[in-house]
Amino acid sequence: MDRNTDHGAPFPPTDGHPARQLAATPAWRVRIRMDDDPGALARVAGRLADLECNILGLGVLPVPGGVLDEIVVRPAIGLPPGHLLRAVEDEGYECVGITEADVHDLVDPVTAALGTAARMLAGPGPHHGTRPVLDAVSALIWPARVAVVSADVAEADRTDGGHRAVLPDRSGRMLVLSRVWAPFTQLELARVCALLDLVDAARGEFPAHSAAGRDGTQQVTETSTPLRNETCT
Repeated sequence: MDRNTDHGAPFPPTDGHPARQLAATPAWRVRIRMDDDPGALARVAGRLADLECNILGLGVLPVPGGVLDEIVVRPAIGLPPGHLLRAVEDEGYECVGITEADVHDLVDPVTAALGTAARMLAGPGPHHGTRPVLDAVSALIWPARVAVVSADVAEADRTDGGHRAVLPDRSGRMLVLSRVWAPFTQLELARVCALLDLVDAARGEFPAHSAAGRDGTQQVTETSTPLRNETCT
């Protein structure tokens, strides 16, 4: 998925529009910003139950002024994302992101990233290249695009409203993270930094000889389809 997808405009009404394919969508991943008050999550869960959405997984991320609840749900067949967004907003909360989900989203991201890192560091071979590092980082912030670029093209000050972040590595190159469906949280970025520190402590910086694309980057591409810009119908 192109990192430069316009996050502010609705999807065009074509036959490929995600709303026309929801019957085949097994689950959605939803992020909801809410106050850290007793009963807040229960009220949202009640709204989801009213829409016949089944909650498959739940995570809580602390953010300034409240919490960000990440919920994986199986929606009722044919339910438009706009109906879920309106139900959340009717409770006074903000849905900051919604995207298609799969079984990957039911695995704890920290567990997935640590498993990838463990396999990468277990012994000699391809696990010691750049790609496994990117795979481990991607597991922490899935779905997202992760790329290693030189400092002169990283645009370190560019954040795209929280949908882009740039982190340095010990070799002087930059790790560029970008995601369409929801902004990054400080906790997610802290987890990425901790993972990179673990890799650095175990085997040093990204190897300079690792394979790269024609533009000098290595990347893992965002694959889920963001539904946040769905026209409410």
